[in-house]
Amino acid sequence: MVDQQRGISDPVGMTGTRLEVEMYLVTVQSTAAQNLRRSVERARYRPAELVLEPLAASYAVLTDDEKELGVALVEVGGGSTGVAVFHEGKIRHLASLKYAGTHVTSDLVAGLGVTQADAERLKERHGVAYQPLVDAAEMINLPSTPSQGARQASRELLSHIIHQRVDEIFQLAQREFERAGMGGTAPGGRGADGRNGAPARDGGAGARRVRGAGAGRDAGAGDLGTRRQRAGAALRGAGRWCCTPHGASRRGRAAFPVARRGRVRASSGGLDR
Repeated sequence: MVDQQRGISDPVGMTGTRLEVEMYLVTVQSTAAQNLRRSVERARYRPAELVLEPLAASYAVLTDDEKELGVALVEVGGGSTGVAVFHEGKIRHLASLKYAGTHVTSDLVAGLGVTQADAERLKERHGVAYQPLVDAAEMINLPSTPSQGARQASRELLSHIIHQRVDEIFQLAQREFERAGMGGTAPGGRGADGRNGAPARDGGAGARRVRGAGAGRDAGAGDLGTRRQRAGAALRGAGRWCCTPHGASRRGRAAFPVARRGRVRASSGGLDR
């Protein structure tokens, strides 16, 4: 706001006596940021800035119109699931859920009596995250030890285990939507690591389809979410490089949640950067 006038997205060049901004502040532990930077530097790259992971993914999978109208991005990862709500072009809500792809794998270990590595392979080759899509008569061979002998299980059982965990993840994401004031469908749509409900990354559910359980679209397995994050970070970096004077990149401080809302006020005769 400039002198109590709302709806101003870029006040640079305007004249006023009071500048107020409502912001969403995201902080990160300094040691975590330092370790991340050192890891990149050991690979002989120089990090220009740290970017919030959901923000990086949004550059690759969400349009400006979607973020303006309101959209929720659900990113099912390996150890956690990220939820980001955008409205009026800005992040309005962030959450990190404790259930994700590794929990699906652990469920398969307990339910099928296989090792962690075998459960991961079964998930990727035969997994379907929506049980009604599977033929109840279809059988799959289970890895086994010499003492166990040859074993089989119905693919429906495999899908049932995955379905239950994925359904729980989406229910937790739904609670975050409601907490953010988006109990109904967001005008711009809801994305499960994608646009208007496009699902799945292999760090996450790792199944061939997340359909019906979430948004109603198929997605192939693979490191899709991670690629989107990398693509989004690259797009952001390219934009910063092109738009910053003399090609000098500007450093940022955002990384991963703890987040809080706040309001910053300043008084000035002229509003400049």
